[in-house]
Amino acid sequence: MVLGGVFDLYPGLQIILGHWGEMIPFYLARFAEALTPAASQLQRPVADYFVQQMYITPSGMFTLPPLHLAMQVVGAERILYSVDYPFHFQEGGQARAFLENAPISSADKEKIAHSNAEGLLKLSSLYHSDVSK
Repeated sequence: MVLGGVFDLYPGLQIILGHWGEMIPFYLARFAEALTPAASQLQRPVADYFVQQMYITPSGMFTLPPLHLAMQVVGAERILYSVDYPFHFQEGGQARAFLENAPISSADKEKIAHSNAEGLLKLSSLYHSDVSK
């Protein structure tokens, strides 16, 4: 989509990627370097499309290293909280506990838990869980 110019044609397009961005955050610097010749027809650097037009979700992968990488690469503003039900089911509130106990600020927890989704999907929040404990 990036190399095909889709994001240049539709600059307001936002997409959601699961599984912590499907490995893109891990390889983003390499993609940006390796794709420079192929990206010469693009309006922006390759990495900008990922950071500005894509959101990522954990999709039930609740471990800290991918969270830290996502925070570093895209920031809390581009992370949407999600589970991977019915493919991956965790009992006992593990999904909620992961975000509540994550070593990130209360403001970032609120963004990830609901504020980002409310903004992206144009939802009004009727209920806010307290993830800032």
